[in-house]
Amino acid sequence: MQTSTTNFPRIKLLIAIHLLVGIAPLAMFSLPETNWMFPAMWALSSLSIAQIMLLSFWVGMGRNRGVGRTIGAFGGTAYVSFWPMMAQFLAFPDNAYDSLFTKEFLVEFSSYGALVLLLSCAFLLIRRKGISLVHLSELNTQIEVTRLRYSTFHLLLLMSICSVVLSLTKIAQPSEQTSIGFGSWTHVAGLILMLVVFLMNNLCAAWATLSLNSPWSRIALVIGIAFLSGVSFAVAFGYHSFSWFMVISASLIPVLATTIVVASLLVVRSNDYRVVRNQMLRAAT
Repeated sequence: MQTSTTNFPRIKLLIAIHLLVGIAPLAMFSLPETNWMFPAMWALSSLSIAQIMLLSFWVGMGRNRGVGRTIGAFGGTAYVSFWPMMAQFLAFPDNAYDSLFTKEFLVEFSSYGALVLLLSCAFLLIRRKGISLVHLSELNTQIEVTRLRYSTFHLLLLMSICSVVLSLTKIAQPSEQTSIGFGSWTHVAGLILMLVVFLMNNLCAAWATLSLNSPWSRIALVIGIAFLSGVSFAVAFGYHSFSWFMVISASLIPVLATTIVVASLLVVRSNDYRVVRNQMLRAAT
């Protein structure tokens, strides 16, 4: 049996860092709205997305009580939603914006809350299927480091995801002359594409960092997937019609968000936590 003492100060330090990083979107009010500043603005936006992805993982796979995770979901979503709205408030100090602040905050909170709900439900479904986040000391099996392997199922699953992403990318591309109905469907397809991209990157990041085997080859694969999904995201919203600089810049959102999630989950991994099937836990009893 492999045993190790959980180093909780690392987790506490990680939480403190994310509380400080959550304030970073406040800097968006000081950035001029020029094409060259878009990468910085999207990079700041990716910080909020990364924290929402991490919050969703904790809500779905965390070891705390369900009530505590639910309260944390509301509190974390409100915290992440507050700072972008405060940035807009500082950018438009006119008193007319004061009456809109609460409304805009509720819209932002609802958007992030819906994303947390959908992503956490995916992790809860995985948890219900018999996969849990456990400490290595709870296992009674010898861990063998194996190379990354693929099966026909993995190949078919990857092809299915690619086909969905490409289809949504095609549908979500803005058209020069569209009817109102088609424009609405294009908007819906774009939102679904965003959900698929963030869900795929979040699941892949958790799989890469918290599996029993060595994570580094998996992490490289996940970052590559995040970049490709970011390119599809940028093309879907028509940034390629401006320049490839805009495409690469828009790709920073999923790439940086996924990188932050990976780095944070590596801290969890350093505390000897892994995502394993429950059969391995029953083997320890």
